[in-house]
Amino acid sequence: MWDYEFQPSKKNYIHDLNIVPVLDMLVAVIFFLLLSTSFIGYTKLQVPPSSISAMTESPPIPPLNPQLMIFEKDNQYVIQLSWKGTDPAAQISRIAIADFETQHKVMVLRIKSMMENFAKKFPQEKTIQIGLETMVPFQVLVDAMDAVREKTPDVVLISYEGLALEAL
Repeated sequence: MWDYEFQPSKKNYIHDLNIVPVLDMLVAVIFFLLLSTSFIGYTKLQVPPSSISAMTESPPIPPLNPQLMIFEKDNQYVIQLSWKGTDPAAQISRIAIADFETQHKVMVLRIKSMMENFAKKFPQEKTIQIGLETMVPFQVLVDAMDAVREKTPDVVLISYEGLALEAL
């Protein structure tokens, strides 16, 4: 009997309104309304009809892609400067592996002369790719980069593996 006095009466009890699902639904509806208004502009685009055009120019000239490869063969350093393009060719120079100072000077002079010949033939070319065999010392790479930088300021290092070398 006393329990009934402390319970709220059924007449005065108000149910709580859960508005979270209503807000979730409104957010989704607003999102889709915004998207649908942006797609209306895309349906009004006019694409011009396709047309056929004839090429009046000759095909582009293939790139030279000059490569300076240095590798070791038969106790010699082989320096190969090759290029592609309309007139592909290669220059090859061999230097005997000797003491460091002599080899250093000779290699720099040979690479410079090869680059001068290349620059006379192709004065517009400013990029060269340099690659070394794995057993060639790092100092040879530094020497080669210093030697080519006068004629071709853009030097790119490439991997030696997978390249076809004419001197082999």
